[in-house]
Amino acid sequence: MNPSLIHDFVQLIASRTGIQVQDKDRTELVKKINLRITAQKLTTPEAYYQLLATPSDEQEWQALVLLLTTGETYFFRDRGQINLIQQTILPEIIARKQLAIATKPTLRIWSAGCSTGEEPYSIATIVKELIPNYATWNLLILGTDINTESIAKAKTASFSEWSFRMVNPDLKRKYFRKQDKSWQLNEEVRKMVTLQMGNLLTDDYPSLNSNIYNMDMIICRNVFIYFNSDNVETILGKLYQTLSPGGYLIVGHTELHDLNLRGFVPQVYDESVVYQRSEDVQQAPSRFIKSQQTIAPKSQPISIHQPKLPVKIKQSSIGIKSEAKPIVKLDNTLEKLGIKSSDRQIPSSDLDANLQKAQSLFAQGEYTRTLQKATQLLQHHPDNFAITYLIAQTHANLGKYQEAISYCQQAIALDSMSIDIYYLLSHIAEAQNNLSQAKEYLKRIMYIDETAIAAYLDLGNIYKIEGDDRRAKKMFNHATKLLQELTTDTIQYRGEVAVSELLEQVNQNL
Repeated sequence: MNPSLIHDFVQLIASRTGIQVQDKDRTELVKKINLRITAQKLTTPEAYYQLLATPSDEQEWQALVLLLTTGETYFFRDRGQINLIQQTILPEIIARKQLAIATKPTLRIWSAGCSTGEEPYSIATIVKELIPNYATWNLLILGTDINTESIAKAKTASFSEWSFRMVNPDLKRKYFRKQDKSWQLNEEVRKMVTLQMGNLLTDDYPSLNSNIYNMDMIICRNVFIYFNSDNVETILGKLYQTLSPGGYLIVGHTELHDLNLRGFVPQVYDESVVYQRSEDVQQAPSRFIKSQQTIAPKSQPISIHQPKLPVKIKQSSIGIKSEAKPIVKLDNTLEKLGIKSSDRQIPSSDLDANLQKAQSLFAQGEYTRTLQKATQLLQHHPDNFAITYLIAQTHANLGKYQEAISYCQQAIALDSMSIDIYYLLSHIAEAQNNLSQAKEYLKRIMYIDETAIAAYLDLGNIYKIEGDDRRAKKMFNHATKLLQELTTDTIQYRGEVAVSELLEQVNQNL
């Protein structure tokens, strides 16, 4: 397809949907357009362009939008922000509402760009925990998405194992029940959520007709990446008007970097920066925000990757010196963590015991204390892989991805053949919506260990999300072969799972 026509497609898509196709994504756009050309039994891309330019062809636009916006999501995504919502933002809103003079207090939450529903349903479980008598409230938890197929899927409230990869098993058992090869959400929680189609750019809101008005909290994470800066600022203006005074907007990390905040006041918490409608907020509004650096949260996120205890200390098999630098100097890190110089002396003979203590703290979700202990250890054992890896894991679980990546690079310099590091990097890339990078890390794992079942499963799932069924099937077939060759009944894949159950899940995708 010639560049001029690709440009025309990009402009047409932007004007019709608001979705901005980045230059780096144009090759993927051409593939998706070709899929629709084949489906429509057309012979040229020019003919397909004319079809899209026809105002009445809403059905084809829905089919194309489905390809362009297939969202990758899961329950309790970005645990740092979820903890902030659960432990700080919502309790503050609820307390304020309970003081209001009203027969029934009101709580209105909007998940804008909710994909297949994991986010609004996650919020519903949090609300249920925080307000046991929520039935006595005027409660709205609304989820909207431009993708009609995603909304239809969300309404079924039925989810595959992949949607629970960051979820505590106890929480899953509490709110979901196994049904054939999927997990069905508790009916009470399902009824707490309202789902409907919505276009953030073209829809009129605030609006009584769509029930999108006077929101206490709007969650719009990893949505603005689809829009150019002008459209983002247009949407921000509408979201601002849709919030009640003092209401909160929560977006993905760095999504509003260098943008006009339309009167929003940035509020910096340990876990994330959030944005508050400025009325009655005791802080001068900032027009632009230059940085969204986060600090270690006080809360306890669900682990991205839990180490087995005890962890074997790996020694470097390559002997390459690290050129990667921590984002903050180690001495500064120690001071910020409250570690005095006199506390830094740790005898080498006590390394194993102290490392195991740090790993135990990590397993318990005590991430700040883990960093304190592990950073002390690293001061005296800078070439120790296990300590460096543990610090990388901890930063990742806190949502401090750049710090985590930096320590991962140092760990790779110590042991470039450790697949654990590449798994962690792939999970970080996935959390940042960088599926291309996640794929590269997973392929590296396969190069190191061609029997790494988890890598084939994860890569297959990513290909499936991208609509590349051929490659997805290839990965799942290889994983099936490896699973069938196992002599054990269980395997570690995002927790311990029966081999037979995992084979069933894989077969669903074939």
